[in-house]
Amino acid sequence: MKTKILLGFVLAFFSSPLLGQADKLYLKNETPEYQQVIDFYKILDNKYPEAKLIEYKPADCGLPIQLFVIDASGNFDPGKHENKATILINNGIHPGEPCGIDASMNLAKELLESGELPKNVRIAIIPVYNIGGALNRNNFSRTNQNGPKEYGFRGNAKNLDLNRDFIKLDSKNARAFVRIFRDWQPEIFVDTHTSNGADYQYAFTLISTQKDKLNPVLSTYLQQTFEPALYSGMAKRGVIITPYVDPIDKIPDNGIKAFLDLPRFSSGYTALFNTIGFTTESHMLKPFKTRVKATLNFLELIVNYVEKHAAELIKLKKKADQMTVKTPSFPITWTWNDSLFKKIEFLGFEAKYKPSDISGDDRLFYDRNQPFSKTIPFYENYDALVTSEKPKYYIVPQQWQKVIDRLQLNRVEMHRLESDTLITVKTTYILDFKTVQSPYESHYMHYETHVRDTMETLKFSAGDWFIPMEKSTDYFVVSVLDPRGADSYFTWNFFDGILQQKEWYSPYVFEDEAVEILEKNPELKGAFDKKLHSDEDFRNNPRARLYYIYKNSYHFEPSFMRLPVFRF
Repeated sequence: MKTKILLGFVLAFFSSPLLGQADKLYLKNETPEYQQVIDFYKILDNKYPEAKLIEYKPADCGLPIQLFVIDASGNFDPGKHENKATILINNGIHPGEPCGIDASMNLAKELLESGELPKNVRIAIIPVYNIGGALNRNNFSRTNQNGPKEYGFRGNAKNLDLNRDFIKLDSKNARAFVRIFRDWQPEIFVDTHTSNGADYQYAFTLISTQKDKLNPVLSTYLQQTFEPALYSGMAKRGVIITPYVDPIDKIPDNGIKAFLDLPRFSSGYTALFNTIGFTTESHMLKPFKTRVKATLNFLELIVNYVEKHAAELIKLKKKADQMTVKTPSFPITWTWNDSLFKKIEFLGFEAKYKPSDISGDDRLFYDRNQPFSKTIPFYENYDALVTSEKPKYYIVPQQWQKVIDRLQLNRVEMHRLESDTLITVKTTYILDFKTVQSPYESHYMHYETHVRDTMETLKFSAGDWFIPMEKSTDYFVVSVLDPRGADSYFTWNFFDGILQQKEWYSPYVFEDEAVEILEKNPELKGAFDKKLHSDEDFRNNPRARLYYIYKNSYHFEPSFMRLPVFRF
């Protein structure tokens, strides 16, 4: 107790200079160091009963992930919503893009000093998510960025890009985030970034949760009501914004497309739980001060909007959760629709080419002396490429602990079988897949997975896990357990053990038995003879001919290529 009192005295003593400096460093083209940020929030915690800095489990670097919560009634129990909508703001996932770190400090201070906190909203701020990257400060890694003078590094303490880790959960950071997200269950999520890419007039662009991936009731509200209010609201504040600039060709003039935020990304992950997400992208080439102010304007606008529409947003999320329970199938991979678009006004700079002093070829540059306003196509539609039907139950054998851990961390309802049991289930066999040739975020990811389903009666052991569906977590569960999913656990290599055959045969011994197998199985012999006749490569490959018989015999291991995720 004495330590806490002493800490409060020290923080109070230094509160004025710190509150007047750390949050205003952006005006000098600087962003605070990690400890300055945390000290800033500690001071606010100590000074205002409506604010609390909550410590979650450590990041990979060993320091705890912090969450700063502002609640007008001083309620910091995440389970007691009091009919308030929750906004979760994540900062510093890429610490070299610190606009949101500075903007959130200013937002928190403004709200608390105003004496008029919003009554219908709880604001939860992760001050710095990638702590390891924030501690790894430099002034050179963001090659094309205009300030600040020093900043953090993109990779975390394990050199992971945390904005690819929300499904695979390789980092302790992501595990802490999932706990925060599932504790507070926000209606709105904001992840703050700075963009790379083309040059244009905007200081700020926006990624909204991709509309075709979001629950229909939320998607309609987002497109027809929420986004228009944000775009017009920012314009009234003097900040003209546009969708994130992802050119379909080299330059924006030919059109841009909506960013597909797969579940590996923050807003793609939160969408699986019916949370509307926004990724802010301030523009790298604008001054740091301008970028911070634009981000702050957006955060202020979000708070004001949610304060006015809290009841509606709470109702919409509850309705989306109820719809998820009843939805029979979910899209799990998507393809860009390049035929549908709408026209938008785009404020850019003329793209030109001139000889390169380095490559000898023509190089692209944007002429800031020639700004333009053009009507360009915006391709915002994605079609479901694979849709997965939802079973009544999944079963995951207990030995696949990494998968079970991730399901439990996401608060998926699971129960253990009490005794060994024979169950007739739908099984999935992997027929074909491709794998990337170089590691991506510590994984050799699979893609273009093709499967075969069949019904089998299998023995499951006491302690295996069965997962009842018709829950609000259904979209998440289907997305990670169907191997065809863009970010499924199979895609991220958690089931690679099934892809290697464990038993084999000695050809000189099996030759005799292979003849007997064909003699006793006319159907197999017919198929074998047909393949000999029609497939020249097979006919000329003795090894393939013998293996064909082995693979179709009772010797062949039934678990090879069988996904250990079962449905009934």
